[in-house]
Amino acid sequence: DFIEKPYYQGAAGESTIQSDKRLARELLASKVKLKSGTSKADKLIFGHDLDNSEADDAYEAMLYSGAGTRSDTGFNMWDVTTRTTVPAGHVMTFDMNTRDDIVVCGIPVALEVLARLAPEAKIEVFAQDGQWAPKGTHLMRLTGTAQGLLSAERTALNFLQKLSGIATLTRRFVDAISGTSASIVDTRKTAPGMRAMAKYAVVQGGGSNHRFGLDSGIMVKDNHIASCGSLAEAVRRARC
Repeated sequence: DFIEKPYYQGAAGESTIQSDKRLARELLASKVKLKSGTSKADKLIFGHDLDNSEADDAYEAMLYSGAGTRSDTGFNMWDVTTRTTVPAGHVMTFDMNTRDDIVVCGIPVALEVLARLAPEAKIEVFAQDGQWAPKGTHLMRLTGTAQGLLSAERTALNFLQKLSGIATLTRRFVDAISGTSASIVDTRKTAPGMRAMAKYAVVQGGGSNHRFGLDSGIMVKDNHIASCGSLAEAVRRARC
């Protein structure tokens, strides 16, 4: 009884990992039945062509929030310091404000993190992804048990800060080429496990996605040329 009500209630006898895997299978099954499309990103992640809709974004947010939460609280979702120092049932209100001028990104993932660790919290959201937010902008107000909110805050902020940072830097480059025929596209140089979210942040900052993965298209680079002997030979092989 030392943990919060879980975000997903597993079946009797299931471990946390087993219940999470079952939830993922159930969500994916529902998603496949309801949606169809040609999203290369979804095909790479889920093995199916699915359209890039709000439902897809919500599903990805759930997956990322689960991994992020577990990396911080452990698989028992146990915040030792908070549980031993903060009384159960103590209610607090937290305001989330920007400390710099940013392009907001990561709100859906942050909300999923809060739903996992502070499911009873009342959350007011005052900003949305892609929005330009000057320093001091009020993003959210959270009211709930201090134990849940304190356990969730760092992971929620990590997602918001990481993704907002990508979106904000992208916007700077986009603004720098404004009025030209150039465009800003991303790369595959993303933190492992964060590619879909990082590329989502690039779009929120006004940029465009390039290859999602190695199977998204052919792109001959210097190492390929060195391995083949020449650019002409690399191109010839790629066309075969």
